[in-house]
This record gives sequence, C-alpha cells and structure tokens, in this order.
Amino acid sequence: MKALGLIEVRGMVPAVEALDSALKAANVNRLDVVKVGGGLVSVLIEGDVGAVRAAVDAAQAAAEKIGTVISTHVIPRPAEDVTQMITPNPDPQPIISEQLEDNHDETAEAEQPEDSSEVTEEVKEEPAEQKKGKLAYIPDVEEMKAMTVDKLRALARKLEITNMTRKEIRFANKTELIERILEFLEKENK
Repeated sequence: MKALGLIEVRGMVPAVEALDSALKAANVNRLDVVKVGGGLVSVLIEGDVGAVRAAVDAAQAAAEKIGTVISTHVIPRPAEDVTQMITPNPDPQPIISEQLEDNHDETAEAEQPEDSSEVTEEVKEEPAEQKKGKLAYIPDVEEMKAMTVDKLRALARKLEITNMTRKEIRFANKTELIERILEFLEKENK
C-alpha cells in the first residue's frame, strides 16, 4: 500500500458522497467503509500519495456540502501492522448472542489454543426452542455484566422481551438492558 486515506463523516449519505467524489477525483481504490457507531462512518481509500491527498480533499469538500465531516487524514506508506489492522477479517466472529452457551463455559475458553488458526468449530444444529426465539441457556447477572452492550441488545431481542420496544433496546445502556432483561425473566418464571 502506497498511501492510506481516511475520511470520517456523520451518516451514511455523506459517506457515500465522499467515496464517490474520492473515486472520481483521482486514481484510488476503496479499501473499506466502516460503520464506527453512533452514526459515524469511516471511508478508507488507497493509492499513490498524491492521488490519495487529492481524493481526500475532494471527498471532504463533497461531504461537507450535505453533512458533517468529522476528520480526514492521509498516511503515506503506512506500516505493515496498520495494513493488517484495516484489512477486513475474512472469518469474523459473530457478535450476536447465539453463541451464549459457548461464552459462559470458562473451561472451554481456557482449553482453546492461543493460535486461532488451530481452532476448529463444529457446526451444531440449534435446539428447537432456540429457533423459536428462546435460548437454551440464559446468562446470570455476572455474565450479563461481562457482556458488551451489543451482546445484551442481541440477547434482549432473542428473548423477545416484552417490557421494552425494539427502539428502546436499540438506545438502552448496559445497566438498563440488564435490569429490563432480569425483570422480564423474573416475570416469565412466575
């Protein structure tokens, strides 16, 4: 990679506009478009240093016309580790809670080798109750506290909790999600 260009904007529409302008302005290639979260989207391009600088400038000007540009940056000749960092993982681990049963078993985690290339996953048929939106294993409070907000949101959706709307789940923080999931589970067990 000769140069890396980064354009971070608020919203997908300015990101599309930025990428379109960058690709039309100079001889560059799209590396990735990353939804960072909170409405932020990063557009990554590569090419010759001069072309990337011109493309980033054009992208910034175009995106500012229709939205908010958070930042732009050009890295000439990025280090190899940077290149590996931004290369999409061909086999990403799912972040949804359908793997909860595997996540709660600490002994299984301890037995796995550190080199992920040695790990082999076997495909298992989901239990019938999981397919219907119910989980075979419900994590306890401590396990929920260790989960990310995204996994808690996925858990709430998978459980089909009735004390929160999908919109409330989407914007809830970790504490609120745990409280509402526990309330729902307590109500279900009565």
